[in-house]
Amino acid sequence: MRTVAEMFAGMKKIADEEGYQFNPVKQELDDVLDGLWQNEHTYGYPSCPCRMAGGTLADDMDIICPCNYRDADVEEFGCCLCCCT
Repeated sequence: MRTVAEMFAGMKKIADEEGYQFNPVKQELDDVLDGLWQNEHTYGYPSCPCRMAGGTLADDMDIICPCNYRDADVEEFGCCLCCCT
């Protein structure tokens, strides 16, 4: 399994390509990264720790990081727990 640092590097690449920045509050970002890492090790995929994973990849595709709710949350609130514009 990949490390938190490897997971973050992959997330950073996607965020850079899509024009997002990570949450500037380090503790919140660290909590999200820890949750993603735990979910990847528990379920085999990095489901968003802000949502409840069911444990079935096909059912959880909408909450695989970056989740389908990121854009709406960023639009409405300016940030979600992991990303900001």
